[in-house]
Amino acid sequence: MSSIREQIIEAAMTRLNTGAPTGVPQTTRARQEPYSTNELPAITIKPLREEVEYEAEGKRSYFRKRVLTLRASVHFVGDDSVGDPMTVWISKQLDGQTFPTLMEDCIEAQYEWEYAAEDQPYLVLHQDFRVIYHTLVGDQTRTQ
Repeated sequence: MSSIREQIIEAAMTRLNTGAPTGVPQTTRARQEPYSTNELPAITIKPLREEVEYEAEGKRSYFRKRVLTLRASVHFVGDDSVGDPMTVWISKQLDGQTFPTLMEDCIEAQYEWEYAAEDQPYLVLHQDFRVIYHTLVGDQTRTQ
């Protein structure tokens, strides 16, 4: 069975790929090679980091609290405004979601603009979401 983290990423991808408006491309997992301009716009999603906390007392003492930073990246050609409809869609689909049984909250946390070299006409806009969830101690595949 896959980890809760992987299940959250898959659920986020499914949500982003369901009913996307015209002009918003299908979301894929992060890729290792650069895009060519004829492949843009593109949206990728990937885990960026995860903080793990020990719950020492109370009903959560057998659990690990996890805060996953999930990054959605919009790759596009043009000025800053071209990516705006895509980032609006991503926020609408992920911010405040709970994906029942997987996580407690998904909070829009940060935006970061990455500009290509001046001889390349594309941008990447990163959106980070803080995903809060719990797993059993020693078992990242179970929430209870």
